[in-house]
Amino acid sequence: MIDSSKRTKVVVVGGGFAGIEVIRHLAKSSLPLDITLISNNPFFQYYPSLYRLVVGATVNHVSIPLTAIVPKHVNLNIDTYTGIDQTRQCIILKSGAEISYDYLVMALGSEPNYFGIDGMETHSKSFLSIDKAVALNTYFLDLITQAKTMSKEEAAMKLHTIIVGAGPSGVELAGVLGTYLVQQAKKQGIDPALIKVDLLDSGARVLPAIPEKASALVAAQLQKKGVTLYTNYGVNACDEHCVIAADKNLDAGGKPKNSEPVHMEAGTIIWTAGTKISTAFNTIPNITMTDRKRVQVSSTLTLPSDDKIFIAGDGSGTLYSGLAQTAIDQGKYIARAIEQKIAGKVVNPYIPQPGIFVIPVGKGWAILNKKQFVSSGHAAWLIRILVDGNYFLSITSPQHVLNMLKN
Repeated sequence: MIDSSKRTKVVVVGGGFAGIEVIRHLAKSSLPLDITLISNNPFFQYYPSLYRLVVGATVNHVSIPLTAIVPKHVNLNIDTYTGIDQTRQCIILKSGAEISYDYLVMALGSEPNYFGIDGMETHSKSFLSIDKAVALNTYFLDLITQAKTMSKEEAAMKLHTIIVGAGPSGVELAGVLGTYLVQQAKKQGIDPALIKVDLLDSGARVLPAIPEKASALVAAQLQKKGVTLYTNYGVNACDEHCVIAADKNLDAGGKPKNSEPVHMEAGTIIWTAGTKISTAFNTIPNITMTDRKRVQVSSTLTLPSDDKIFIAGDGSGTLYSGLAQTAIDQGKYIARAIEQKIAGKVVNPYIPQPGIFVIPVGKGWAILNKKQFVSSGHAAWLIRILVDGNYFLSITSPQHVLNMLKN
């Protein structure tokens, strides 16, 4: 029997995919729970679509206030996690508040990883938050306005963009950025031929996580959009308007085509080539990192040394971590695991599941991949729209989703 007079305190740190999923499922539980969500952002940000903000989408298309998601009986605390006291089972927040827990879910997410590349963090731009994505859109609009007063040579350099990183974020942005900038250039009476978008990656092909045949379809679609691809280019450094890279491509004789570093000038350099788990995970004593630089977890997603603390989302050292679908699956699993622990039941191990990639490349075309199955074209693009819409419907009311669409 569960003692209904004793309420179990569950604290979730992080309002992303994993954290929201834990909250949603535990909020429906019949168990006596006191649930608290700690987030440093009052909005849930739908990271797979942040690139759309760069090309003019409005913020309400890719974010939802947490107050429209979190049930009223869940405590929502907008504050920043700064530390933990495992002995007293409490976390410390930036405001100075201490929140005690019986079970703690750490879903802290990730941040850009520049891999120590000289000058990259200083001179490149990113869009891995709403603020940065909106700022990048404003930057491009201002740049096109300024280009009206430039010489053709200067405008050509300034309107040249290099996107570093041919993973999903880089491919999605590259697929729409050129079209958007051409539209804006035409409005300002600027020669659209001055717009140039390059996609650069150290790997041999775009989207290396999907099958080679699917990657080839994406590459062809990007080229149709006017994107110039530079694969096997390892970035060594970044200056204000220049990427310095090593061309790793070989000639017919198996020798490097270029033995000297390649200097690639551009007005704008956008970094999408890497993320790392939040540095806030380092506040947890005695954690161990996996080879992939994620937190080592037990078979039930807890710390091996503390079964009261779960690690979810990007920070969790499991197969497929780093994907939104994995974070959602982990959130559901952890909610069930907490219920089972409270009820004194055996918690079955977490089994990672491969995700489905649905990656748009411009309007009306996407690649869909699950294991070895590949589909591309308009149907795949519609599926992505349905996936996005279905997720929003799962976390907020149909009326809120309708208002998002109207706005």
